[in-house]
Amino acid sequence: MGAGRDRLSYGAWRLTQIPDGVIATLSGLNPRWTRSSTVAVRGSTPLHGALACLLATNGSPTHALTAGHLFPHGAAGQAIFAAEAPGVPPRRAATLVENYLDTSDVDAALLKLDATGIAMVNTEGPPLAEAIASNGLHRLVRAFLATSNDFSRQVLTTGFPLDVTLSSPTRGTYRVSDAISTEGEITNPGDSGTILCGGASNEIAVGLCSGAIGAHSIFVPFDRALALVIGTAGALEIF
Repeated sequence: MGAGRDRLSYGAWRLTQIPDGVIATLSGLNPRWTRSSTVAVRGSTPLHGALACLLATNGSPTHALTAGHLFPHGAAGQAIFAAEAPGVPPRRAATLVENYLDTSDVDAALLKLDATGIAMVNTEGPPLAEAIASNGLHRLVRAFLATSNDFSRQVLTTGFPLDVTLSSPTRGTYRVSDAISTEGEITNPGDSGTILCGGASNEIAVGLCSGAIGAHSIFVPFDRALALVIGTAGALEIF
């Protein structure tokens, strides 16, 4: 993982290099990764992003879901790194197996955990229980922020799908269709891929963070991403 907090700005899309093992007060939902839920993508343009959730096979965690724009086109097989605790050197923990942004307008990517990644899994915080259908969505939501290890403030979604064009340093320009937007920006630079959730206990998966534009945080509908996962990887379920 990176050792700085250098802010990179690319129009409406922003990302911050997050220090190794960044950690803040744990509160509520934990996506069951390292306590910071932050992962690193190494390469000519090293980036950091967040995990939306872990996915399980027969009840055991085997995969994770994040944003597709963290990776260049055709990057299947790229290693993903994570730190187990603050001050601990990051280690290879997963591999990119599918980037749905390569073949669709869904900004999501499927990671397969290796033995090191599986050993990092913890069960602190309540799990996600289900995913809500995104059609006609207009409800109170909040994001779980990997950059602060806490929830954002609660806001309403705008209630209508949004088609946006964003860009990232590894990806260049990419398009996201039928995205969920929030009334006010609630994510921080470095939260790409993190979960948008709803429900009384924040137990309902709503979307994955794709960036921000204007005064809105932008999220890919979680149910669209999960449908692609099941179509390519089989019967994975939210862990």
